[in-house]
Amino acid sequence: MQEKFDIVVVGAGLVGLTAALACAKKGAKVCILDQKKPNIKEDKRASAISASSFVLLKKLGVTDFLVGNIQAIDKILISDSRVGRKNKFNLKFQNLNHANYKGYMIDNSILKNALLKTVKKIDGITIKAPVKILKTSTNSSKIKINLDNNSIIDASLLVAADGKNSNFRKSADISVRFTHYRQSAIVTTIGHEFVHNGSAHQFFFPGGPLALLPLTKNRSSIVWSDSSLASDAAMSLNDSDFIDELSHRINGLLGKIKLLGPRQIFPLNLQMANRYTAKRLVLVGDAAHSIHPIAGQGLNLGLRDAAALADNVALSIRENIDLGSEVIQEYEKWRISDNNKLGITTDILNRLFSNKNSSLRFVRRLGLNGVNHSELLKTFFIEEASGLTGELPTLMIEN
Repeated sequence: MQEKFDIVVVGAGLVGLTAALACAKKGAKVCILDQKKPNIKEDKRASAISASSFVLLKKLGVTDFLVGNIQAIDKILISDSRVGRKNKFNLKFQNLNHANYKGYMIDNSILKNALLKTVKKIDGITIKAPVKILKTSTNSSKIKINLDNNSIIDASLLVAADGKNSNFRKSADISVRFTHYRQSAIVTTIGHEFVHNGSAHQFFFPGGPLALLPLTKNRSSIVWSDSSLASDAAMSLNDSDFIDELSHRINGLLGKIKLLGPRQIFPLNLQMANRYTAKRLVLVGDAAHSIHPIAGQGLNLGLRDAAALADNVALSIRENIDLGSEVIQEYEKWRISDNNKLGITTDILNRLFSNKNSSLRFVRRLGLNGVNHSELLKTFFIEEASGLTGELPTLMIEN
């Protein structure tokens, strides 16, 4: 059997599903391919959703399936910390309930389930999973994809949303810039005695940041970054000792705490592709960039990729221009600049805060206290975190 689509998205993760929905919204006929059957329970992480990303999800109809399962962030408290000392919050962003700035936290499994439900409602999207791609070939007018179920797909463009180890990026000989931080992040979800009141906390320890992020139902997501050796040691603790160490680091901020799920550990690095496009190929999400979680913006960058690609797809359809032509070059120029800027910023922040240098500690605290006393600087940083700066894709602009 042979089928024809405008776009094939490889990878049914959060960014791949969003890219499919966004391109279909602009009029493209889309097919999603994944080698595994979509599993909403395998990802135990949670993600921060910026204000502009929330607008995107709302315009795509995804938020209809998120009612009651998304937690607003009303306050952000930042501390330059040392283990065993009372944490003083050097920088506070409060009353973040302005609609333009509001950010959210959501379980990845819940977001993926909502995306899949939305995809199933859209006539212009076909999802094929599990399926394996045997080979691809391109010519001047299309990309041809042979699948292991004996079917063939023709498309104008392949969107690689197949993660940081993207096979399509490698097969296109797209090089990456790579920095290994020699850090790992432990991710888990906790329940707690005290209510979080929508507060997100970031503790900067010499080994790396520890983020305490509010979720629904009196839960919080933990992203604890530290040196790889220290992270391995923390993972080796039994649950009771792990909870004791975590509670010690946050000074009992939320009262008694307990684990609500397994602990997962992820190596941390900075990986930026030097190109986002090749012949009838475009990279989105982690296939194009992977940054340190210190700013909580990894998923938001991928969602902005999806929305920006959709704008270029809309131009192609409107002007009757081949999707594999200069249209995707415009996408590359747009996104590579935006993503590189945040990649560099998170790299600098991690190097500045994840060290034991006393002189840098003094400079950090001066900087944090300076921002804390300047409403102008606070507004600037909140607008950056909300995804409201730079050139926004149309699907991320509130009408």
